[in-house]
Amino acid sequence: MGDSGVARAAVPYAFAMTDNGLQELIDKAAIERVLYDYCSGIDRCDEALLRSVYHDDAYDDHGVYRGDASGFVTFALKALERDLATQHLVSNVRIDLHGDRATCESYLLGRHLREIDGRRHLLTYAGRYLDRFERRDGRWAIAHRLVVVDWDRAEPIERAPAHERFTPGGRYPNDPAFDWETSVVRPGG
Repeated sequence: MGDSGVARAAVPYAFAMTDNGLQELIDKAAIERVLYDYCSGIDRCDEALLRSVYHDDAYDDHGVYRGDASGFVTFALKALERDLATQHLVSNVRIDLHGDRATCESYLLGRHLREIDGRRHLLTYAGRYLDRFERRDGRWAIAHRLVVVDWDRAEPIERAPAHERFTPGGRYPNDPAFDWETSVVRPGG
């Protein structure tokens, strides 16, 4: 029991604030940023951002596509043309560092809004990204990705009430995020 009298769960991972510990935090933050950049890149169809998350010789196994990551980006951007919108989320990110390599398992929730037979459908994929990251020339990026789908669902949907009151999202370059900094953040503010 701790000083407060409350039992504490065992922590299987020890962390020390040393130079190595600080570098570990920096490396993990850089890897997480790559995961988030992937989600933004795929959802906004931002080709440059999407390509930046992979090393040039990376391999991607998305089930529907297995091959070099550059080919995956081309494939994905073409395939996403049929979707009205997508949203990819990552959570439960577990990163194990091994020098200039890292393994990473992150949970994913991918949602695709698509019109099928004149009706809006929501396709949901829940699974995990199993990634091998490598740091090359100081830059962390994906070297190998395997997408594991644990479950999926397709359902017809209706628009939510008052949807027209919100700012609509979009794809590159029409999404508000692309001019967010210049339109919202003001110098000295």
